[in-house]
Amino acid sequence: MALDIVGKAFDVTDAIKAHADKAVGKLSKLKVDLSYNTLALKKDGANYVSEYEVQTNLGHFFARGTDTDCYVSITDAVNKIYEQVKKKLDKLQHPTREKVELEA
Repeated sequence: MALDIVGKAFDVTDAIKAHADKAVGKLSKLKVDLSYNTLALKKDGANYVSEYEVQTNLGHFFARGTDTDCYVSITDAVNKIYEQVKKKLDKLQHPTREKVELEA
């Protein structure tokens, strides 16, 4: 699925697009199906805010990265999504054991 990059009152350069594509490529390691993949960038005072939203076969995930550097905020948001998806995958692959009631 292609990454949709939206700049809110912010010009998205080719370098930013290339960095975002490279960062989002990390999700392909997890082998999940992406049906919705959007990165929204905006400037909030001195900070850049990156909001990354993903819909996968595992569910809906959202993360926000904030930093004074646009590239760091993108990487931060993508890393948060990566950890959320990885945690969900681990839960599905290794479910907790069912509680067994002990008789006295």
